[in-house]
Amino acid sequence: MQIPASVDLNAWRNADWTELFEFADGPIPLNLTGWSFALQVRAQPGQVGAALVSLTMGAGLTSAGADLLAGVLNLRVLAATMDALAASPEPGAPLVLHYDLKATTPAAVVSLFLEGRLMLWNGVTR
Repeated sequence: MQIPASVDLNAWRNADWTELFEFADGPIPLNLTGWSFALQVRAQPGQVGAALVSLTMGAGLTSAGADLLAGVLNLRVLAATMDALAASPEPGAPLVLHYDLKATTPAAVVSLFLEGRLMLWNGVTR
């Protein structure tokens, strides 16, 4: 059983949320050709119903060409989506959300690669 890496991430309500993930097996990058990924953000782990943010390959998650061979996955959520999320109820503190990243291999093996908290900061500039 593979245990997902736990990584906390930061994002801001008034800007695009971008991340670059690099996956490797030891020192060797994973060839992501034929893989698919999905990422969801929810208020609490295990929460049922629609996710606050839901990304799939080609819809917020991308990897192509040399990135596939190098084990690189790019994430991008537009600022408008981030702005639509609730603000933190506590001034100066981030809204704490939760995410995980599910990977499916070409052989249809499904596993969680990453999980953690998404700290959503209010930002200043509008």
